[in-house]
Amino acid sequence: MELLLWRWSTTAQIASAFMIAVFFVVLSRPVRRVELRPWVAAWLAMTRSNRDLLDAQEVLQDLVDLDPLTGLANRRALPAVFRESSESGATILFFDLNDFKRINDAHGHAAGDDCLKRFARALQSSFRPDDHLIRYAGDEFVVVAPGVAPPDLGRRIDALRERLKFDRNEGPEIRFSVGTSHLPVHGDAQAALRAADDAMYVEKSRKNQRAELG
Repeated sequence: MELLLWRWSTTAQIASAFMIAVFFVVLSRPVRRVELRPWVAAWLAMTRSNRDLLDAQEVLQDLVDLDPLTGLANRRALPAVFRESSESGATILFFDLNDFKRINDAHGHAAGDDCLKRFARALQSSFRPDDHLIRYAGDEFVVVAPGVAPPDLGRRIDALRERLKFDRNEGPEIRFSVGTSHLPVHGDAQAALRAADDAMYVEKSRKNQRAELG
């Protein structure tokens, strides 16, 4: 699809440039107004075609950047999110569902997919509309939250846990580990994402150790 749109875009641009050149050649000659009508009509048609192309590209971009299972953005949206967030700084949260493989093995992949959708809904309920919610990969999710202070951040994570407990009757229990990091203004977004990922794995390791001891 992207290749077809690229070909369409290239063809439209070449045709548009050709029409402009021909139009100005015609204007440079002594012609009557009626003789210009076909060229004006062709130019208007090309303009409409270019608008349709831009609209189609926007729709395609939305589809490409959207995770079809959860309805959240996918990781392809992260570069644009980071460019936007670098102007104000943000908190990055990296989530990973605990024992997700066990859920798939014990209840089936349909139940696993349902857990992912439930977790996505819980994220949407627990964070602000202007926070960026992303399904990063598999059972990993990323939230990029501009201007969130640590106390407020803790409340949002607590709200997420409570929401998941409330939804417990819909399927297997969902638990998660989360790591956070701060993205400063004009900071290194990839470094901040890795830091949040590392912090998440530290928390997951601690939970696993407690489970083995207790």
